Amino acid sequence: MQTPLQTLISLLTKNDLKALLQHYLNSSENDNIAQLGFLFQQGQIKSSSFAFYQELATSFIKNKGILSTLITKIKTLDTLIFLLQHYK
Repeated sequence: MQTPLQTLISLLTKNDLKALLQHYLNSSENDNIAQLGFLFQQGQIKSSSFAFYQELATSFIKNKGILSTLITKIKTLDTLIFLLQHYK
């Protein structure tokens, strides 16, 4: 059985945005933090895909809300901007 992060990665390779959102919504708060962290890392590694990963992360946050434990994990301004740039 795949971990929630492995499932997220699998869905990313399939580019199934609806399934990605549903998976995020169904995942636990701790899993969500790992998933958002992965999206941030991928955005940093693949600068050509930064906007895609950023929009995906903010879409997740818009749909599920800002996790209280996520706030304590934000250590840099870059991370904050990545997660909340498009959040309105």
